[in-house]
Amino acid sequence: MSLSKINNGDSGLLARTKINDAFDVVDGLTGSSGSSGTSGTSGVDGATGLTGDAGSSGSSGSSGSSGTSGTSGVSGSSGTSGVDGSIGSTGDNGSSGTSGTSGVDGSIGSTGDNGSSGTSGTSGVDGIDGEISSVGPNTITGVWSGTQAQYDALGSYSASTIYFVE
Repeated sequence: MSLSKINNGDSGLLARTKINDAFDVVDGLTGSSGSSGTSGTSGVDGATGLTGDAGSSGSSGSSGSSGTSGTSGVSGSSGTSGVDGSIGSTGDNGSSGTSGTSGVDGSIGSTGDNGSSGTSGTSGVDGIDGEISSVGPNTITGVWSGTQAQYDALGSYSASTIYFVE
């Protein structure tokens, strides 16, 4: 099979055909692989060499002489103990004071007259239903704050207390 060059005006299909033909020719140029040769035999192990003679030991060095000990110092004498002082005498206890007498209870005064009534205050603006109020049936009397475990341990709860669980 002969190869032909790809020309600038060739269509894509014609150019592809020319390229594939070139690959077929190149693939045909490769020869087949030869067979592998046989492995050679292993060589014989050599003999073990002779053990050499041990060397002689060196002589030991001489020991050094010990130094002389120093003399102990003389101990000092102990001082004499001082004389104990005498114990002082115990003082007398003071006498107790006399207790005072209790005062007489005063008499109860008479009840005073009732004061006159004050004027009535103005009415407040009506609140929105369901809101918390400081007066009326939804009065809040307390606030409580704690953990969930503390809240669970309370056991009973008040409708007039606000509970905050942290």
